[in-house]
Amino acid sequence: MIMVPFHPAAQSGAMPGARFFGNAFAALLKGADQAVQAIFHAAPVVREPQTAGELIEWAQAYEKSQPSYAADLRAAARAVQMRDDAASAGAR
Repeated sequence: MIMVPFHPAAQSGAMPGARFFGNAFAALLKGADQAVQAIFHAAPVVREPQTAGELIEWAQAYEKSQPSYAADLRAAARAVQMRDDAASAGAR
């Protein structure tokens, strides 16, 4: 919403340029808003890994650029595997 202060001269038509520039500015803002919305809707959705296998895939992807992060991901994958193994052993 754009707040425009009331000016009697603008209502009487004594300031014809003000209405034109106000409308042009409103159109510019609307176009900018639409452009920003398009950028956010076009951005890919990044999903967190849900399984030990996905953690390993992420670790492989980060190995060259961030080896310590890749090691952390592998440790998390091992923890998930151990948790799943313990849960399946308890179900027997």
